[in-house]
Amino acid sequence: MIQPYRTPAGFRDTPFIYVYDPFPLLGAYPSTVEPGNIYQMITAPVQNQSVPLQFGETFLLRRVDPSFMVIGPKQITDEPGGMRLRGAQNRDRGSGWRPLTATDTDPTGEIMNCSWTIAPEEVYPVRSQMNFDMKLVRLRYNARVPTIEPDSVPISQLLFQGVRRYPYATVDNRLLQEGWEERPYIYSIDILVDWFYYNGGLAANGLSALRRFSVPIVDFDFLLLDIRILNDFIAAGVEGVNETLECARMQLYDYALQPLSSAPVNLHAMNSADNTGLLGVGFTAGAGAKCPPVLYPNRSAIQFDLQSMLQALDAPTGQTLTFQFIGRRRWKTK
Repeated sequence: MIQPYRTPAGFRDTPFIYVYDPFPLLGAYPSTVEPGNIYQMITAPVQNQSVPLQFGETFLLRRVDPSFMVIGPKQITDEPGGMRLRGAQNRDRGSGWRPLTATDTDPTGEIMNCSWTIAPEEVYPVRSQMNFDMKLVRLRYNARVPTIEPDSVPISQLLFQGVRRYPYATVDNRLLQEGWEERPYIYSIDILVDWFYYNGGLAANGLSALRRFSVPIVDFDFLLLDIRILNDFIAAGVEGVNETLECARMQLYDYALQPLSSAPVNLHAMNSADNTGLLGVGFTAGAGAKCPPVLYPNRSAIQFDLQSMLQALDAPTGQTLTFQFIGRRRWKTK
């Protein structure tokens, strides 16, 4: 029998994603743009990288997701490489490089992600950091070759997904208490992404500001279990559009406006939609499921920021995204 998720007594867990931006490495290590390609390869091993923990809390790492990037050989002719992840005591989790090449591709057939499940979970205590090395790293831009199109948008991220764990003395109200009932419910919002990653679409103008959106919670408390994101724009391979269909990043907040990631995250990694609009038939789900779930009290709101990943050569009318927040409404019966 499958047991419900349980946090140890006296503690509370909150889902969280630490985001590592690999593009500053291009200024610190030699790299080359592969001819006629959308990848930029770092030609030397990347040593002693780290992601420091925030908030003064323990972090339990359960998944590593190289989003739109390759860590290790991309072709069989490539030399060995990959990632070496170290635990809190700075000890390697494996005896060598762990290749993280595509287990999932986007509709153009290019790399989307490779999900590395960390089981058993790796526990990083307060004020520690996640340390790692990488070898044979390819970073990806949207469907523009960066040497030809100077306003290409960098889309690679390295995501560390797990939970923040902190002391919590009172009853965990995410669990259904006696005298309460709940039923399935979906909050939905349509958003037109019609602005660019760069101001005016030009890199020289700097990044565009994030835009915040809000979905009011009405009548009942709401327990968020899952996020699905659908895209009405399916035109991969058509000249003048963003072929990756990855037109935005998302930063989700809890009811108290505490972020659930350290930076906006590529949509596919926030999305559990499978065989539907955003990815197309045959493409696997992302990490939309929230474990543990996120509770939004009545009269609060689901708030999130969006960062556009479109550039000036992409579809000028933008793309409409449907965000579905799937969960359960909850009310007291006695």
